[in-house]
Amino acid sequence: MKAIKHVLSKSTKSVDAWLKKYFTALDYCQDSDKEAYITISFDKGAMRSKAMNSLAAIYYKQISEHTGDCQKEVKAFCKMTFGIDLLKELSALDTVAGFEAGDAVEVINDVGFYRWNYEAKIKFMKTVYITSLMTTKIFCDYLRQVEAHYMQVEGLRLESINETLRNNALNIKC
Repeated sequence: MKAIKHVLSKSTKSVDAWLKKYFTALDYCQDSDKEAYITISFDKGAMRSKAMNSLAAIYYKQISEHTGDCQKEVKAFCKMTFGIDLLKELSALDTVAGFEAGDAVEVINDVGFYRWNYEAKIKFMKTVYITSLMTTKIFCDYLRQVEAHYMQVEGLRLESINETLRNNALNIKC
């Protein structure tokens, strides 16, 4: 059985949706004589800071100027190349962020993303939340992977563009 995940909030609609998923799991258990597991977590996971968002925007702009690609395409490429795998890692955590990441990964798999051509993948990445779902730790990993990739492939040293912002975003002490 697929894992049944739901972010529960105070709203009646959210509680009703959770109950529906709970009863679906219960029916599954009764019909198949198997067990279902329900995880409850009160940990949202630390979400990104404004400094991190600013640093990512600066990186996309610099990469765009260096490669000649538009910023949205650069961001989509980075989301596809680094973000999806990091979301898979995040989805293993029993946190709200982990559940949301798992849902995003499930959508990517369900739509047949990996069978598409490059242009279709980039177009899809422009519409789907990837980096917005990342916790602070995962987004730091994402930014470091972007830095490493563009240094190796393009010879572009992103980390030196704005060292103060980078140190604040990645919580680096000088």
